[in-house]
Amino acid sequence: FVCVMAHLLEQNDTNVGEGDIKSFDFNEWINQHELHDIKACFTKHKMDTLNTLDMDNHCFSQLIVDEQVLSQSHLIPNIIKAIQSLKQLQQTKSKLVFMTSNENKVLSTIQN
Repeated sequence: FVCVMAHLLEQNDTNVGEGDIKSFDFNEWINQHELHDIKACFTKHKMDTLNTLDMDNHCFSQLIVDEQVLSQSHLIPNIIKAIQSLKQLQQTKSKLVFMTSNENKVLSTIQN
């Protein structure tokens, strides 16, 4: 659930202006870090946006134990380096999002 919410927030981000750092291109990032063989795993685990590509993201642990990733475990160091390479860009684009009282109620209901 957390992975999906973060992914939806990133997709609906309309605050990117012309003055912002160049937009994040997931495909370019995948190719740059030679992760094309496991690109589908990133998408499957909702780790395909600037906001979701984070080792603190709950989805990261799911990605790392994915069967396809484990079958190519030599790529795990590449995954870690690639995600770490995004830190500066993420810090520049980060923003604080507060949930409404209705959203809090839904989340509370789901968690209980």
